[in-house]
Amino acid sequence: MSMNFWTKVGNIEIYTEPVDFMGERGFNVYAINGTDIVGKGMYSGPYTNGNVGEAVDHMLSGQFDIVTMDVITSGIQEITEEYNGRLIYGNIAGFPSQGPDYFKKIDGTKYYKHFTHRPKM
Repeated sequence: MSMNFWTKVGNIEIYTEPVDFMGERGFNVYAINGTDIVGKGMYSGPYTNGNVGEAVDHMLSGQFDIVTMDVITSGIQEITEEYNGRLIYGNIAGFPSQGPDYFKKIDGTKYYKHFTHRPKM
C-alpha cells in the first residue's frame, strides 16, 4: 500500500493509507510537518464507516484539537461569530473549559482550532 495525500491543514499535510483491520476497511492517517510525522493513527469500524474523511476528522480532533463546524454546532448552546466567521466562540457542550470555547478558522480549510482562551487574530 502507498500513502495518498488527503489535505493540508495549516502547515500540516495529511496523508492516508487504506488498510484491512480484522476484516473491516480502515485507514492509517499520518500528519506530517516538513519531514516529521507529528501525528498518526489507524481508524476503522465505527470511527470511519469506511470513509477516509471520517478517519481524518477523527485523528485531527483527537490528536490536535482541530474540529469541523459540524462538531462545533452539534453541542452549541450560544454562538458568536467575529471576523467574518474566522472566530467562533460560545459555551459548547462537550468541551471542558470554565469559560467560553474559542474556535479559530484555519484559512483555506473546513477546520477550526479549539482554544480555551481568546486567540490572537
